[in-house]
Amino acid sequence: DLAAAEASYRQAIAADPVAVGPIVGLATVLRKTGRAAEAEPMLKKAIDSSPGAVEAYMEMARVKMALGRSQEALSDANLAAAMSENDYEAQELVIEVRVARSLQDVGAGQADLAVQELTQLRDQNPSSAAVRLGLGRAQIARRDADGALAELQKAVELDPKNAEAQYQLGYVQHVMKQNAAAAAGPYEKAAALEPGNTLFRTSLGSALADAGQADRAVEELTKVTGAEGYSGWQAWYYLGAAQLKASRFKEAAVALEKSLAVKPDNAQAEAFLAW
Repeated sequence: DLAAAEASYRQAIAADPVAVGPIVGLATVLRKTGRAAEAEPMLKKAIDSSPGAVEAYMEMARVKMALGRSQEALSDANLAAAMSENDYEAQELVIEVRVARSLQDVGAGQADLAVQELTQLRDQNPSSAAVRLGLGRAQIARRDADGALAELQKAVELDPKNAEAQYQLGYVQHVMKQNAAAAAGPYEKAAALEPGNTLFRTSLGSALADAGQADRAVEELTKVTGAEGYSGWQAWYYLGAAQLKASRFKEAAVALEKSLAVKPDNAQAEAFLAW
């Protein structure tokens, strides 16, 4: 319960404003709830008052990654690792930040450079699921389906509970390899690991529909459209398509109309409705 954790950490900080543990704990909650920018100044104060606080440097690195500043994050991660040479988590964080730094190259249109960097990092750390996932994502950006597939399959083998790796594996199978049946399994694992992730469950529903499992697709997509606060168009669109495949035309029309209400320029949804 992140809300309860936040309240508890704030109470502890009110009692002892320089206690590093509660500050790092609150910063972690803020980062996980999309408020990384709020976490940075409090971590800076903690580091200034306790320069040897390894955990503060580690969380600062994660916060800067969340803010898209991976190069700065690498400096904090390297400091934490240097101060705690035998700390496995600190050493792994350095690898995680290096992956994030390379993926920034992908975002800047330099996928080839990212693949080169991540291939070297993978060769140095062949058992790192994080590196395999990062390299798989870079291969996706290069539209190298086979290369991505090999890395992502290894990533989920190394860390079956990595929801993002499962999702990316499903994406490659579904979108790049056009194999919806093979995509359903990884998508389902991703959705099970992160039940509240609407992207994962929408992708699962889409793959199930494409694989001829319309009833299961409707079940999964209805979970998304029925979720409190859902405002997207994708789940409504795929729900409409699944209902069409199940010959439930009235239900399909309702779903497609709701999709078009959010995204009026969806030509495929218009075509389905006309059909």
